[in-house]
Amino acid sequence: MSNCIIYKRHENKTNMAPTNNIPHTLKQSLLANKKQDPLCIDYHMLADILPKPPELPVPNEPNFIPNELYDLTIGKYHNGMKRCIDVYSQTDITELFELNELKNKLNNLILLINEYPKQINQIKNTLNYQMKLIIEEISLNIYEIMKSRIDNLSKSYDKSIEHIRGSCRTQLANTISVLNGLLNTAKRHDGTLIENSLRKRVVELETVLQQNELDMKCLQEKFKELEDKYDSLNLEMPNIVISRSSSVELIPTRAIPPVSVVLVHEDKSVQVDSFDKKKESLEKEIKSLLEQIEVLKSALSAVQSQVRSLIEQRDQSEQKVNGLNNQLNDFKTNYVKLEKQLLDKTNELTMYKQKVTSAESRLNEMLASMNNLRSEKIKLENDYANNRDSEMLQLKQQLDDLSKNKERLEHECDSLRNELARLNQKSKVLEPTTEISSASALREQALIAEIIRLRRDLNRLQEASESRIRCLKNRLQAISEEAFKRHTLELKVSQLHTAALKYANEFDQLISSNKPHNYISEDKTKCKEAHLFPLPPIALPISNKVPHQNTVELGNSLRSTLSSIVHTN
Repeated sequence: MSNCIIYKRHENKTNMAPTNNIPHTLKQSLLANKKQDPLCIDYHMLADILPKPPELPVPNEPNFIPNELYDLTIGKYHNGMKRCIDVYSQTDITELFELNELKNKLNNLILLINEYPKQINQIKNTLNYQMKLIIEEISLNIYEIMKSRIDNLSKSYDKSIEHIRGSCRTQLANTISVLNGLLNTAKRHDGTLIENSLRKRVVELETVLQQNELDMKCLQEKFKELEDKYDSLNLEMPNIVISRSSSVELIPTRAIPPVSVVLVHEDKSVQVDSFDKKKESLEKEIKSLLEQIEVLKSALSAVQSQVRSLIEQRDQSEQKVNGLNNQLNDFKTNYVKLEKQLLDKTNELTMYKQKVTSAESRLNEMLASMNNLRSEKIKLENDYANNRDSEMLQLKQQLDDLSKNKERLEHECDSLRNELARLNQKSKVLEPTTEISSASALREQALIAEIIRLRRDLNRLQEASESRIRCLKNRLQAISEEAFKRHTLELKVSQLHTAALKYANEFDQLISSNKPHNYISEDKTKCKEAHLFPLPPIALPISNKVPHQNTVELGNSLRSTLSSIVHTN
């Protein structure tokens, strides 16, 4: 009856399943007990007693689940542990040794897990050292490349500045020659004006001379008429002797022979007086005409001297005009040569302008790439901050869940320990009977099978924990690689920014030191527009280290989960 009651208790406490994994020793013990005691339970009944071990699938690519460890370990076989524990169950020394071995293994696992942060820190330190070496090498290479490029650019710009100076000098020489030509043309124009005025003056003087000659001819004719009149008077007055003055130099004068005037009759005295008066008037007219002739002679001599001086001036002006024509021909030849040189220099200037525009386009591309890198850096920082915050929140939630599960399991373990102690005390008080011994043997064998199953579960749990640790290592490695890439990008951006600033400052200094005084305004504006680049200062945060708090929190979470597993076992 007692055996039947015990079996009924076992049937009520557990929902049994068919046993396919019973060990060979358990079958032999059951057969021996059946031969010895016919009241012992049947094999099928034992199959109903023993629970079926749970099947725990190990995922190939484990994903983080908050209650993963609880579902894999305690949640599925905790009910089985409750079912196997009975009032009459009692532990054996071998089981205690095995449990101690399991505890030692779990302690070793905990030590390994405690060593993981140290290893991770060592890996981080080595990675940081390697990153520093790589960054130094890359920075040296970039510095050498930028230095060589800056030297080449400075040389090319020095050459371009020298060519620009030469072109400016040639332009100045051309302008000077053009101004000289304009001055010469102005002088020629003034000479032509003077020559025209002199020619007009000569024409006027020639007209005056012609008029004077005509006047002299008229006076000579009048003088001849007067002489004729005088001769006629002399013929009429043979007795009167007229003396002429010999003051006339150029006009031919005739010597009038003295005529003896004989007064024939007394009544002719009145006629003589009238002839004397006429004679005096004629002499006066002759004197006035002679004076006019002398004045005209003096005017003629002055006009002739002026004409001679004008002819000399005309000859001198003709000589000057010939010399100026020769100079003009020379200037024309020089002008053609200078035009050819100017075309060459303009072609060179266009080439250098194209080079400057290409350099400006390169600088604009560099600035655009720098702006893109800045935007990418900001995006990466935001993404990294968002991912880090989300991961931290998930880890905190997981840690909270694990701590709650740990507390619950600790309470259950304490209750189970109390029950085990109470059962041990009861087993010591009760006397062992044959029926109780057979039942205890069956229970021990069932516990052995359960221990084997628990070992398998622990192995699976260990594999799951190792896979989880690998996943965490991969995460840490990915985070470190991402931080390394971000840090390299930030360093490249900072180096490019500093190089661009240095290049811009050096180029501005070169232009300001090498600018000519009489430089063209258009080139000035172009240079200003080309070199006034908006380059704001950049404050690049450098952070390539994984925060130590995350590693510490992960280590603490793993320790707490494994310690909870040890306590439950």
